[in-house]
Amino acid sequence: MASKRAAEGEAGNNGGKRRFSTRLNPLRRLVRGNQGQEATNPGTAQASNGNGNGNGSGSGNGNGSGSGSGKDNDKGKGKAKDNDDAKRPPPLPDYPVQNPPIMDIKKVPNDLDWNPNDLDIDDKDVDANIARCNQRIATGILPQIWENRIGGYLEEKKQKEKQISKLPKGLDQAVYDRLRELEWIKQALGKDKAQPSQIPNVKAVIKAYKSGKLVLGKDQVVYFAGGQQLGAPQAWDQNEYLKIQRANQNRGAFWVEGANSATELNEATSTVIAPQPFKSDDKFTVTFPPFIHEVILQIRIPGSDHALKAAFMDDTGAANTMLHTEDITSLETLDGTQRAPPLGVVTASTPGGRIPVNRYLLEARVMASDGEKPLTKWIQVPVMAVSASLQGYRRSRLSGGWWRHMLYVASAPDNSGNLYVHTTQPGLSDMLPDVDAAQAHAPKTKSDANTVGTASKPAYVGQPKPQAGTNLIQF
Repeated sequence: MASKRAAEGEAGNNGGKRRFSTRLNPLRRLVRGNQGQEATNPGTAQASNGNGNGNGSGSGNGNGSGSGSGKDNDKGKGKAKDNDDAKRPPPLPDYPVQNPPIMDIKKVPNDLDWNPNDLDIDDKDVDANIARCNQRIATGILPQIWENRIGGYLEEKKQKEKQISKLPKGLDQAVYDRLRELEWIKQALGKDKAQPSQIPNVKAVIKAYKSGKLVLGKDQVVYFAGGQQLGAPQAWDQNEYLKIQRANQNRGAFWVEGANSATELNEATSTVIAPQPFKSDDKFTVTFPPFIHEVILQIRIPGSDHALKAAFMDDTGAANTMLHTEDITSLETLDGTQRAPPLGVVTASTPGGRIPVNRYLLEARVMASDGEKPLTKWIQVPVMAVSASLQGYRRSRLSGGWWRHMLYVASAPDNSGNLYVHTTQPGLSDMLPDVDAAQAHAPKTKSDANTVGTASKPAYVGQPKPQAGTNLIQF
């Protein structure tokens, strides 16, 4: 009964408004280590927390984790809430077998409470999905859905087993997956004349894995330079990495194995719509445009006195921050004495297919909308660097999700499309309007009296709200 009452909301105590809530937790993709332990790849922000609904807290890091922030944290009392109340999707119910199979959704008995969702298994787990498809087919409720789906998984497994058959026997499955990825990276780099220097490192990593001598434990990495392994695996530490990288930067390209995920990374592009400026007396607030948002980041080589500022699309689905290779060149030119510390090469999924992408470790901080006031301290962030131009189109820089763990961030169903950002929880609460979520609609994507479809700059902090009916093109 308690859960039922919670689901029904608090209509009686809230002016007829129903309250529903959920917590979106970061995806923590696990890989199985050689000795059976669970391990995650350091320095890789695997996924992000949706579209910024709600106010996130934490003094986050490259992995998207963090602990207490805001006013209380300034006093040493900040404490992050645990995830005990966060629930995973329930397992598939044990539906009774239907014989003959039910092929029409209208004939499925209502008392079965049947649903076609398989949220309890990882979409990228081929074996688990094959087993689920067979289970669904055997149950006999709309089996045609999973008969159509299983073919792709079976073909993927076939290709995977074919590639593994060419590798040494007795290695861990996670190592096989990593070797498949490294072989692809090696071939891709061989075709890319612009960045062949990492090939010796890739070959050295492949050789080490195949020999069975390279075993990475939880949160461990191992370094390579110029095709040579530099010592044994050790715990990942960004400061230690910078020390080792700078001591070996004259030996050739540098590679960090263990900081590069075998998971493909995604990028996306879209149209940016100008915002309605938000009136605020607090210089620490930032307001962004509706639907797609941009955040101004300042970036630099770690410890450098010179930095660049640029607008990054707020893409919470991007596993890493993505910028342009031209930005890396500019940072190195500005510094004059050191290069951007490399982490290695990963693969990225783009509309044109998979591409090899260089990763670096930079420092970044979030700036207010005018680009002048820093809202966070400098944070070491793994970034991917891609060419600014893609088949004649300008590629957007992507923020990744790390910055949301450094500040309080929220959206509201106020039909403005604004993303509200603040350094304190009380400040964010003061910014948020009290509206009825039932009256919300999707953000507009066409120019009207309040938006300009071609503008791409975020609103400036503290600008007064314009008179009704005026076009907001004063950026």
